Amino acid sequence: MEVTGVRQPNERVVYGPQADSPYYVRYSYAFEGLSDSLTPGEIISQCRNADSSDTSTPLPESTATEYGLPQTRVDVRRYSRQTGQARIVVEWGIRSFSGGAAPDVASERSQVIQEDYSQPYAVVFIPGVFRDQAETFSRRINRPRLRTTIRRFKTDENGLGDTISGDITDNVGRLMRWRNRDRIIAGGGFQPTTQTQGYAYIILDYLPPVDGVLQGEIFSDVGYENLPVQALGANQVYKIEPSLSVGTIAELLDVTYRGPVLDTFGWITQ
Repeated sequence: MEVTGVRQPNERVVYGPQADSPYYVRYSYAFEGLSDSLTPGEIISQCRNADSSDTSTPLPESTATEYGLPQTRVDVRRYSRQTGQARIVVEWGIRSFSGGAAPDVASERSQVIQEDYSQPYAVVFIPGVFRDQAETFSRRINRPRLRTTIRRFKTDENGLGDTISGDITDNVGRLMRWRNRDRIIAGGGFQPTTQTQGYAYIILDYLPPVDGVLQGEIFSDVGYENLPVQALGANQVYKIEPSLSVGTIAELLDVTYRGPVLDTFGWITQ
């Protein structure tokens, strides 16, 4: 009787930040027609020499790769001498660790979120040359938000996951330097995948500069005009009410984001 096998379509496991570049792949194979009283090595050998046809697939050779990953494990899960059947699991890449270094798995994804932004301005009444009245308005302008999510696979040793989550939570709303730009820490944390491993991730936002507005550029009529509106630098916001003396000004970055720009968290680059 010929040894025949088939890869089980419902027993496929792929781990990775992107579907086309995983770091771990596992397939399950079912074989029949095996001789009796075989050792695991003999079972694997017979299955690699199994019949190849439209309905039968041999066990991959030890040099066979999957998504460019090397084969790291072949496990005979079940074998029946009475029926000559076996179930074999083949793994490529590395799924879990007991200590040691985590796999080099990293992802960085950016998206542009189109948002409206409220730009306040003041309109003043000018009898002659004196400004004695002002009314505050606002207009909606587009200010796209560039959002970057950085994810790293980590072995959770000595409470690393809690440390990462705490560091991010404590600094949400502050600026951090990344890719030559200061960015706003918008969230993040640690997502465990096993008892000893997981993904550390952080969400960073970047707000582009906004052009300023000259006096009278938004509204100008007989006896009325808008006061000037200051330009916004990267990540700056308007939080201060327009005044009769200077119009609309941008809040200082160290006020909005609580002090100096943070250095990159070590776990991102390590």
